[in-house]
Amino acid sequence: MSSIIESRNTQNVTIVITNVLLQMKKELVEPVKYQNLCVIDCYGCPKKLLEFLEDFIISWEEKIAIGYRPNFGDLSKIIRVAEKTQTALSKNGLLKSL
Repeated sequence: MSSIIESRNTQNVTIVITNVLLQMKKELVEPVKYQNLCVIDCYGCPKKLLEFLEDFIISWEEKIAIGYRPNFGDLSKIIRVAEKTQTALSKNGLLKSL
């Protein structure tokens, strides 16, 4: 019985992670992608941050595509990366503030 519950939880986490990755692309990558990323006063390097984020999203999509079964710790890590990225991009004026 516990293996059935674990399987369902893993499927649910995979669905949630897939949705979070899509949302990250839509809300963090796409609005910033074609802006002038180099500004005089930077909070981190927006260009490198965007490259990191795109690579991060692609790597997770590939993991899921080959059958990796993520857990809640993975979900937590992805959300932390999204929040930190959003904060940095907002501080650089590339996204609207929260």
